[in-house]
This record gives sequence, C-alpha cells and structure tokens, in this order.
Amino acid sequence: MKRRGEGERGRRRARRSVICVLLFSPLLPLSVSPSLLPAQDIVHVRSHDDNSERRLSGTILDYNGEELQLRHASGREERLSASRVVKVAGAWSESHRKANTRFSKGDFEAAEALYVQALGEEMRPWVGRRVRAQLTWCYRSLEQTEKAVKAFVPIYHEDPKTPYFTAVPLAWATSPPSPSLESQARLWMGDRNPSVARLIGASWSLSSANRAEAIRTLQSLARDEDARVVFLAEAQIWRTRVATANDQERQRWEPRIQDMPATIRGGPLFVLAQALSRQKEPERAALTFMKTAVLYPAERDLTCHALLAAARELETIERAQEATGLYRTILVDHATSQVATEAERRLKALVGRDDM
Repeated sequence: MKRRGEGERGRRRARRSVICVLLFSPLLPLSVSPSLLPAQDIVHVRSHDDNSERRLSGTILDYNGEELQLRHASGREERLSASRVVKVAGAWSESHRKANTRFSKGDFEAAEALYVQALGEEMRPWVGRRVRAQLTWCYRSLEQTEKAVKAFVPIYHEDPKTPYFTAVPLAWATSPPSPSLESQARLWMGDRNPSVARLIGASWSLSSANRAEAIRTLQSLARDEDARVVFLAEAQIWRTRVATANDQERQRWEPRIQDMPATIRGGPLFVLAQALSRQKEPERAALTFMKTAVLYPAERDLTCHALLAAARELETIERAQEATGLYRTILVDHATSQVATEAERRLKALVGRDDM
C-alpha cells in the first residue's frame, strides 16, 4: 500500500511539473537556437558627417520619405532621418525573397507573380509600399504602363515624400500610346487626382490627341508643393521643345538638371540628349544618352531607348564598332523591348546577317 501511495504521489508531481513547464516556460531564460529567433531588419545609416556608415539591427516600425523608426532588441526606439538611410535589408517573407532573386536575374514575369503573392501576405505597411515599388519596376521593365501606374500611385498617396519616387512611370521617348493607355492617361490628368497621377497622365498624353490638355496640366504642376513633381513637369514640357529649342534655351536646361535630385535626372538627361541630336551635336548627344543608360540602369524602359539613340549618334560620327556593341547590348539585355527590332535591323546593316 505504501508503494502504491508513493507511486501516485510521484505521478501527481510529474503532472504538476508538466503543467508548470507549460504555463511558465515562456518566462524561463531558455537557450534558443539562432535559427528559431525572429529575423531582424538591418539598416545601413550614413553618419552625420557623411564620411562613414553604421549598421543597425532591430525591428523597423515604419519607413517613409521622412524617417525610419527602429526598435532595438533592448526595446529602445530610434528615429532616423530618411535622408541618412543608405540601405534596408528587411526580414522579408519567403515569397518576397524569391521575388527579389528573380528580379535580380531579369526574370520580371516570375518576379511580378511572386511580388503579388508577397503583397497579399504582407501586414507591415512600410514593406507593402516597398513591394509595390518593386512591382512598379517589374511592370515598367515589361512595358506594362497601366499596371505600373496602378502599382505606383497608391505608394505616393500613402507617403507623398516616398523614397521610392524614382519608380514613377513617365514617358520620355516620343512614341504614341496605345488607345487603352491614351484613354487611361486622360483620366489620370483629372483635377481631383493626386499631383503625381496628373503628372503621369500628362506625360503619356503628350504624344496623343490630348497634347494641348497635357501641356496645360504640366504648366499647372509648376506650382506643386512637391519639388520633384515640379522638376519633372518642367522637363516633360521640354519634350515639346526638342525640335525647336535654340542653343540659349537648351543651355538653360543643363543647370536646371543639376538642380534636380540625382535620382530623377535620367529622363531629363534623355530629353537634353535629344535636343543635342537635333542641333547636330552627335558626339555630345551620344555621351548624354550614355549617361542616361549608365547612371540609371534600373529604368530599363528608358535605358533601351537611350542605348539605341546613342548608337545612332555613334553611327553618325563613323564610330561603327562602338555602335555595333550597343546594338548587341540591346539584343542581349533588352531582347523583349520595343526597340530590339530596330537594333537588330541596324546591326544587320552594319555587320551583315552572317556576322551577328
């Protein structure tokens, strides 16, 4: 009987031990495998003197065009000016990481599908804006302008000072929009829309029957509170002056471009190069087109046009070998772009079908 009682007491002690572990184990200082710890966000921040960077880790609470809010592992929260943020490596979801990989390899269709999946899974607003920015780049690279605009405008609506403004999908080459895009662009120009939507709409309407309305819209944006919108609206108006601008007018554009934030100079440089080409300055035009392509490779929809235009200028000054190299680059790196057909035609004319 004694043994039976001791056995029962032992079983009760065991049950109490299990209950204790279940109830209070979260409070115990357990040793946890690093692989089981929650992933941390990594932020690279520029020092105040701009001469060095520091690496911070923790949980990003928000990141917008004004500041980044970071909670350190200790629980302390820190606010950092967005202008000092160099790079963010967030604790991305699996689909987000896979999308980044496909994007880096130039597989934009696969990246787009994965980013859409990541956006549906994401609960953090700041990451959602980042994913939509990547979607915008995907759609721009795939030359799907309407989708690019639908992805980008909500970013600006949530965060007018967005650090992803450079993704704004504007037209810089003078090619007429499709009927569907022309119709949408006119709607985007509506007075009740955000200024960036009106800028986009006017941009894509300059080569359409709505050109006069587009110019009026761009002129009205000269008073916008966002300096980036003002700069780009002004540069879009330059597109209408490329064929007629004299030396004095064109020379005013160059310092104006230098006044712009460096991240948005790609399109304005392209317009300046077009003006140089019209004024029979092929060497300077080629160099300026190449600046656009080299300094702004992310803008693939603009870069392919810049490479083609630079190659044409090089042909003009009898630098056929360099032009051939640019045509080949287009066929390799921008094979699905609208300009690839023209690049192939010019390449055949230069080197012959058998040498391609």
